[in-house]
Amino acid sequence: MRLTPVAMLLAALLAAACAVPIARAGWQDASGAELRELTLSAPPGGQASAVLQFYPADNESTGLGVQVGGDSAGWVSVTPRRITKVDAGVAVPVTVSAAIPSGAARGSYEASVSLLTGAKTVTKLPIKIVVQ
Repeated sequence: MRLTPVAMLLAALLAAACAVPIARAGWQDASGAELRELTLSAPPGGQASAVLQFYPADNESTGLGVQVGGDSAGWVSVTPRRITKVDAGVAVPVTVSAAIPSGAARGSYEASVSLLTGAKTVTKLPIKIVVQ
């Protein structure tokens, strides 16, 4: 069987398309390092915050919702509360803060920040809160 030039072109285009990596959303800290988990440390009654960059993988004209979860979610706040427009690969600054209750015992606590499109989670960043 002999392939026509059109069939060969289609086969080459299909092979090239399959080799393109799928972009995925990600987080970076202030120094540009990729984050898989954010650690915030403060004494009881103290506060800690970090300015992060969220790099979206896709355009999202309707924006993204922000949701805080985990056992210590009540300690965590995120600014902005909603990201209004998202362009793939364009960094979005996000500030994550933790306010430690004055009676909190020393130790590690867990929370997370999720960015959502509708009910679908685009990305979830675990947060480790260390009470010193």
